[in-house]
Amino acid sequence: MKISRREFIQLIFGFAASLTFFSLTRSLPSRALVRPPGAVEEEDFLSRCVKCGICIDVCPTRGLSPATLSDGIVNIGTPKLTGYCEINCLKCVEACPTGALQKISVSEKDMGTAVIVKERCRGWLYGTCLRCVERCPLGAVHLTNGKNPTVDSERCIGCAQCVIVCPVSPPAVYVAPEGANRIKLHG
Repeated sequence: MKISRREFIQLIFGFAASLTFFSLTRSLPSRALVRPPGAVEEEDFLSRCVKCGICIDVCPTRGLSPATLSDGIVNIGTPKLTGYCEINCLKCVEACPTGALQKISVSEKDMGTAVIVKERCRGWLYGTCLRCVERCPLGAVHLTNGKNPTVDSERCIGCAQCVIVCPVSPPAVYVAPEGANRIKLHG
């Protein structure tokens, strides 16, 4: 098969453009996301996750969804926690075919830590709301001074059940991925 000089030049430029695009996607900023339980460290997660959506499909609470462009190019299509996670459920972990989610026990489950935005929280502002305290299945959200919801980061696993019951819009509580128990694959 012979190709013309013009086709050859187009091929070279196309290849160079592709290399440039793919190297740029790795250097563009992306948001740190709350991943499903059992997620390996982020670099390994991104290389193992094939964006198949199986973990999203099996989630009984519909708490997982695919990341979008606003989460960063490298994250597009990977699973992130956008709803809540049932404490005793590991269906996403069991369903992952690539090892991006490693087998863990329920006691090892830790996706991050809830953070309360005091300036929007009705408990902190008025002492009138206890929804996050009442909903937390682990007792990680408790009251200080009789009215202020506070998160015990040692007990919180980032299940986001407190987020979904918050009556404020946007919620006065969110889950930060910092401190999550990410599985290390390499020593």
